[in-house]
Amino acid sequence: MDAFRNFCHVPIQTHALSFLGIETLTNDTDRGCNIHPHNYYLQIATTAGLPVLMVFLGLAFQWLRTGWKALDVEHHPQQAMLFVACCILLWPITSTSAVFSFPTAGWIFMFVGWLIAASNSQKRA
Repeated sequence: MDAFRNFCHVPIQTHALSFLGIETLTNDTDRGCNIHPHNYYLQIATTAGLPVLMVFLGLAFQWLRTGWKALDVEHHPQQAMLFVACCILLWPITSTSAVFSFPTAGWIFMFVGWLIAASNSQKRA
């Protein structure tokens, strides 16, 4: 809340608190306030450009392809759970948090890494 209050000011949000003694904020957009588009793919496209979006799409496709090729629901139900979790995390039509923040990227890479590790271990079995 403090980062938002200090750097990303919308007057209606701060004027409403003036009766509590919280002063009205000035506009700090020149200090780098920029909201993300709440979608991984739009955020990557606006932050890094369309070529990097294409690289990310190819990478996500390869992750899911690796999980799909090793999918054996009957013998390895964990693999199905991981594949579904990765599909949900990488679903393109959704509202998400910022992909470049630690918690969000941590969940993505934890599940993708787990999916790939489980896929490789099933190939050896």
